[in-house]
Amino acid sequence: ILYFTDAHRAHNQKNYWFFEAKNIGVSLDNRKRKIKGDNDLKKIESSDISQATPGAAHPDIVDNMLEIGFEIIDLEKVKNNNYNFVGNIYRDSKKNSKYKIVKLRDVILDIKDGGTPPRKNNNSDIYFGGNINWCVVKDIKPEIYDTAEKLSEIGLQNCSAKIWPVDSIIISLGATIGKVGIVKRPTATKQGLSGLIVDKSKLITKYLYYILQSKQEEIKSMASGNTIKEVRPVKLIEQFDLPLPPLDQQQEIVNELDGYQKIIAGAKQAIDAWKPCFTINQEYKTVRLDEVCTKITDGSHNPPPALSSGNLMLSAVNITNFDIVFDPNKIRYISEDDFKQENKRTDISAGDVLLSIVGTVGKTAIAQENHPKFTLQRSVAVIKCNSKLIDNRYLMYFFCSEQAKHYLENKSKATTQSGIYLKELREMQFSLPPLHIQQEIVEQLEQERKMIDSQKEIIKLFEAKIQSRLNALWQPEEENELVADKSVW
Repeated sequence: ILYFTDAHRAHNQKNYWFFEAKNIGVSLDNRKRKIKGDNDLKKIESSDISQATPGAAHPDIVDNMLEIGFEIIDLEKVKNNNYNFVGNIYRDSKKNSKYKIVKLRDVILDIKDGGTPPRKNNNSDIYFGGNINWCVVKDIKPEIYDTAEKLSEIGLQNCSAKIWPVDSIIISLGATIGKVGIVKRPTATKQGLSGLIVDKSKLITKYLYYILQSKQEEIKSMASGNTIKEVRPVKLIEQFDLPLPPLDQQQEIVNELDGYQKIIAGAKQAIDAWKPCFTINQEYKTVRLDEVCTKITDGSHNPPPALSSGNLMLSAVNITNFDIVFDPNKIRYISEDDFKQENKRTDISAGDVLLSIVGTVGKTAIAQENHPKFTLQRSVAVIKCNSKLIDNRYLMYFFCSEQAKHYLENKSKATTQSGIYLKELREMQFSLPPLHIQQEIVEQLEQERKMIDSQKEIIKLFEAKIQSRLNALWQPEEENELVADKSVW
């Protein structure tokens, strides 16, 4: 259950309440048999949740909420996890596991930072272009087979990098702290990326990979430095703890999590593969975009001063295909007076089609009734459709078509910064079916998109199952058994 208060007001809320309902008054099987006595829903109903905004509520209300069983969850962690609101995956693990808790230093054989050969001397050309994998942050994947750059033997000799053997772990301890992968071909690393070799008499590499991956926030908290934050390898191995089940149980855990990962990978593959494809009969009338729209404009070319809070001004970073992202960290806040002035240009209404036209060109979405009021910067165009001639959803899907992408990409290459001018947008030509055929095409694509959205929910579900399984490693045996029996809702 998601319960929102003032959902569309701009605010800087840093936390939210989470309650894990284990007993909802009925059994969770198909029969839904009534369970007598008190249940968790009655506890929730007895709370002052509407008055209990974290960080702003009266201390007595907060204490009452905590006593009932609510938890306060850090919203920053939710944002960093693709807005997955399954609160129990963000709990701080208590180190009272039924398994022995060990330091990372106790279960590895080696760890070392990487290095980079000199790039600014006469010999730099001979240091690169060899056949030795040289890993940087963007090369880190769950399984590391290849890298964008390679070192030569002499390049390796002229830096502090070391070649890590197959089945080593590489972890970023500088930029993007906590990103982790497993070496599948011998690989060296640049500085800020450490390699480590596990003691296989105690630990399965993939098990450690899952543990490290689930504890990125904890690893980030170890970072120090004035300008560039980093975690020194020696600090990681001295401070990082992990539960150590027997090897056979580690393998069982890995097998279970690998199964979940395969489901996630399949869902991601379906999402990446789907494109809104439809065939248009070229015999239909060819129109210019400005012939079927009542207004085509863009946002502010000279944005007003940004504030810490206020009215919303969005840009291209807030537009993804089919959605508008109201992430507080990606929003420009402006004053009421500035908003009124800027809004005269865009005057966004529900049903308007938005299109990113600077930077990442071609991302498109439709403004909805339930969206908060906002205005735009120059990087987004606002297109108001003539509803008697064109369905706004059809136009949105057309912008995702190969024909539209080809046009936008070609026009944007002609400018210094990747972008397209309004004149070129207005002149875009395409074949336009009759309105009833547009709507038939849209209905088909909407059904497809619903199936794709279900894949996104599958990803969230199984990511939560992975985190819950890892959290269970830190719990006493009796709690562990409850987690093993519980479904994720």
